[in-house]
Amino acid sequence: MAYTLSKFQVGNYSQSEVNGFRGLANTGIIKLLDFRESFTEKSYERMKSLKMIENKSYVVNGKEITVVRLTRTEKKFVKAAMVDKLYKYNPRQLAHDIKLSEKYMSLSEKERSTWVHEGKMAEQYEKLGIPKEKIETGEIQTVDGCYTNSAGEIVAVEIVTSNYSADTVNGKMAAMHYFSGGGIIDKIR
Repeated sequence: MAYTLSKFQVGNYSQSEVNGFRGLANTGIIKLLDFRESFTEKSYERMKSLKMIENKSYVVNGKEITVVRLTRTEKKFVKAAMVDKLYKYNPRQLAHDIKLSEKYMSLSEKERSTWVHEGKMAEQYEKLGIPKEKIETGEIQTVDGCYTNSAGEIVAVEIVTSNYSADTVNGKMAAMHYFSGGGIIDKIR
């Protein structure tokens, strides 16, 4: 019997490590302290020693912050074995991506398992029946993520930055209403 990459390799990791991989796949980066607290110190040390993850320090809003991210090799493994699309964090918008990561990390494990990041929104748009022309014209724009809360409601998440134009904000709000059914919208500043 041939082992696929996903079946063979995923089975070699603890649940904490698998959750860590999924968290990084969905947010791109996680603050070092949050990663160690949420996915156990043992998992962090093992993943680091096996060169699955790496630390990177950045200055954000005048403070040095160390984040954990997948190594180039692990990005390929995680994409092949666990998710079909990775969230691509942007070093030029770290404050945004750190807030997104903090939101993801604040969710319960069950809520995290339902998380859909911005990169996968196009698939969701199709399922929701959003007309392509609304996306192409910018009338509807992607939100940063969405998840299903413990009450079964879809929550749209958007990290609002100061450089958004009024049209961008309106396009994102329109998308958030599609995802949340006009109900729960989590705007984070």
